[in-house]
Order: sequence, then C-alpha cells, then structure tokens
Amino acid sequence: MRAFVAASLVALWASPVLATSSVSCASLDFNQRVDLTLGDVPGAAVVGAGIEFGKTRWSLVDGDIAVGQAFFEDQRWMIDFVDPNFERILASLRLLQASEAGDYVLDGILIVPGEGAWPLICEGP
Repeated sequence: MRAFVAASLVALWASPVLATSSVSCASLDFNQRVDLTLGDVPGAAVVGAGIEFGKTRWSLVDGDIAVGQAFFEDQRWMIDFVDPNFERILASLRLLQASEAGDYVLDGILIVPGEGAWPLICEGP
C-alpha cells in the first residue's frame, strides 16, 4: 500500500497539469498591478489572477473575478475578467509581446470600465 501511495504522489508531482508559469505586470507608479498564473496546456489557460488598482483588489482564487475569455494570438494576449455571475466585464487585459536579438518585451494595458485605463510593463513568463 505504501508503494502505491508513493508512486501516486510521484506521478502527480511529475504531471504536466501542475506545470505553470507566471506573469507580473505593473504600472510605472505601481498603483495598478496584474499577476497571472498560466497553466501549461495548449491554448490560453489562466489558472490564477490578481488585479489591483487603487484600493481595489480582486482575485480569481478568492472568487472575486472569473475569466470570461482568454486567448493568445499573433503575440497578443487578450483576457477579459468578469464578475462571478458572468454578467459584466470587470477588467480587460491586453498585452503585446515581442522578441528580437535575445531581447523579450511584454507590455500592455489594464482597462477597468468606469475606473480607467493604465499602461503596464510586465515580466515573465
């Protein structure tokens, strides 16, 4: 029985489902932030997210927001976060990535309807 449990734990630990990468974005004054955890699966899999602007903080893990849609295409990332009932968009994240001669850049915009739009500089994945 111990061997079975040990083998199961090793199999879970080595599973690609657990592979993730992270991206952290912030405005120049650090008053707005977006942190993403991406699953290592084909397509766009946002498995964790945190959004901060002013005194407002939303978290995917805490259930404050949900991913309404997310896709990565032609070096563009487009992610819409919605309320937990999927009734309205709370925030939109638009990122653009580029790489050339060993340099990598990821930046974009956080848009919160009724609150504002802010440029972001990102690190990762």
